[in-house]
Amino acid sequence: MLHGCGSALKEAKNLSDAERDLKAEAELAVRTLRLNTLSKLTTSDSVHFDALVKDVFPSVTHVEILNEKLVEAIKISYQHLQLEENPRQVNKN
Repeated sequence: MLHGCGSALKEAKNLSDAERDLKAEAELAVRTLRLNTLSKLTTSDSVHFDALVKDVFPSVTHVEILNEKLVEAIKISYQHLQLEENPRQVNKN
């Protein structure tokens, strides 16, 4: 988890000072933490995880991460495999 966050922050470090600020770095850290962690958690654990992240980063508002191409590919896979679409699994991508 920290490796992914560290890599993202290192990339952000290469931005000029005009492009980077503390709030943007905190948002990047939260986005990366959620991206690397939420798919591994149960629904109830993800609620606790989000509460913990909110306590650590109170200035960062919760933003849902959606990859439209991935969501569409998952939905097509459901149809192709003749499975019933489960919105919780689609959103957990």
